[in-house]
Amino acid sequence: MTRTPRGSAWSFLRRPRVEEEVDTELAFHVDMVVQTLIAGGMTPEDARAEAVRRFGDLAVVGAECRRLGRQRDRLRSRAEYLAET
Repeated sequence: MTRTPRGSAWSFLRRPRVEEEVDTELAFHVDMVVQTLIAGGMTPEDARAEAVRRFGDLAVVGAECRRLGRQRDRLRSRAEYLAET
């Protein structure tokens, strides 16, 4: 059995970038609300507008999520480094 190196460089390669992760998650959650609203009888256009309204300013939400994600990654990298020493 081959072991995968645990260094931060290897961790970086196997993790999605924060920006991609946030964009994917936000799109998923908005789409889920859209689908729920469509199932409740709204048109797709009205459902998307309502979903975006409910989430608020997606640029602001996304920026805050990216900030938190970068903070999480820094803490994770430190923890991995300390675990290796």
